[in-house]
Amino acid sequence: DAGMVGTPPGSAELGDWVGRPVWGRGDASAGAAGVVRGGFETLGLDRITSHCLARNAPSARVLGRLGFREIGRVANSHPKWSPDET
Repeated sequence: DAGMVGTPPGSAELGDWVGRPVWGRGDASAGAAGVVRGGFETLGLDRITSHCLARNAPSARVLGRLGFREIGRVANSHPKWSPDET
């Protein structure tokens, strides 16, 4: 059984972090593609969501290549960054 607290049944949230020494090698794209594929094909999910800061263009590109689309912007809830940063 796989899941995440706070997500509706049949859905999950994709999150990632890639260290600076390996930026630009395609690791985030490859890893996320496998997770998304497994979520739909193996777990039978209906929906996978994700988010990144608006200033994080590389993460947005990874999500776009995987078929994610922007549906809105919300205040940032992570304590590392300002809530004003979306």
